Amino acid sequence: MITFRDALRAHQHQLNRLNVYPVPDGDTGTNMALTLEAVAKELDALDSRLDGAAGMGAVCRAMAHGSLMGARGNSGVILSQLLRGLADRLGAKDHAGAETLSDGLVTASDLAYKAVARPVEGTILTVARAAGEGAAAGVAAGAGLLGVVERARAAAGEALAKTPTMLHAQPRRQPTFRSWPMSVASSVSRTRNTRVGTISTPPMICASTATKSKGRCGHRMTRAAMRRLPR
Repeated sequence: MITFRDALRAHQHQLNRLNVYPVPDGDTGTNMALTLEAVAKELDALDSRLDGAAGMGAVCRAMAHGSLMGARGNSGVILSQLLRGLADRLGAKDHAGAETLSDGLVTASDLAYKAVARPVEGTILTVARAAGEGAAAGVAAGAGLLGVVERARAAAGEALAKTPTMLHAQPRRQPTFRSWPMSVASSVSRTRNTRVGTISTPPMICASTATKSKGRCGHRMTRAAMRRLPR
């Protein structure tokens, strides 16, 4: 997970430039990196409490909790659901085998799709689903853990290569979350940071509830979002 965090940090600006759907607001890489930073802090705290003796279950719970509480923006919410799906399956075992990993990737994809009211193909959702399907195919073919990982990586890579053509015909619109974790969407406050507890709200909620005087709600709003604010 720390390696994942460091990789996102190193490439966040490239990911920001790739961010073109639903609006080219250029913050996907940053939001994902910040979400992973919250996970890393949660894991560091766990390591300090248990002096490096945390088991798989504790690590997975910390991973899921850190990503949920630290999710930033749409991409952070989707990433938190992907991590939650992995944590749900891996955390139930002492050791992760090929089938457990496959179940985790499939569950991760399912939760990510369910978090969005209008899932759009050609996004991270497509790549996540392909990874799960590749892993499941590996298990069905009798592959071991490494083989399943390779199948998942290859399938995800193939899906990623196709995403530009999938998105080409898509209208630019803001996705709506079906159910924000812990029902945050139904109780958003109209404060400067628009937070309930410590969970940042998605940008589409911010656009409709942030005060015009502040112009932001937990993260910087785009000019397009500002124009959509009620007058």
